[in-house]
Amino acid sequence: MLRSIQSLEGFAIGATDGTIGKVKDFYFDDEAWVIRYLVVDTSSWLGGREVLVSRYSLRKPEWAESLLPANVSKNQVKESPSIETDRPVSRQYEKNYLGAPAQIRYMVVNTSNWWSGHRVLLSPEWIQRVSWAESRVDVALERQSIKEAPAYHEDEPLNRDAEMETYNHYGRKIYWRHEQGRAA
Repeated sequence: MLRSIQSLEGFAIGATDGTIGKVKDFYFDDEAWVIRYLVVDTSSWLGGREVLVSRYSLRKPEWAESLLPANVSKNQVKESPSIETDRPVSRQYEKNYLGAPAQIRYMVVNTSNWWSGHRVLLSPEWIQRVSWAESRVDVALERQSIKEAPAYHEDEPLNRDAEMETYNHYGRKIYWRHEQGRAA
């Protein structure tokens, strides 16, 4: 099932020996479009220090409890280096971690600044360029196509039917057939 990153904000991070804090933000790779780290607010026991918790250290989420268990101890977090949340994280910092990152499947785009619009989904695969300096994302789609795209509603589950409608609207090949072919 696909879930919104926003739905994880505020989830507790459970270390092997207790809770270390709550999810505040996310670091993602803007080339591979995968989540790399969760920014965790540890104000409940480390005086507000923010730490990075690798996606690779997370275990299966406990959705009903709003908990993300992690394979780290409180002491490991306490002894971890300080982070600067406004600076990029190097790949060198990641070298000790293994596993598959969480894939970012869609960006939710609010079109109301263009016209009295709605929210639509865009796949990172359709992005041509990201300019952080200009706060701009260029996509390989026509503006009119985005304007006429199916509306995205956060309160409705994003299932294969909704994904199919989005991909068909934009005339794009669906990603899940590519993944099935790689797994075979």
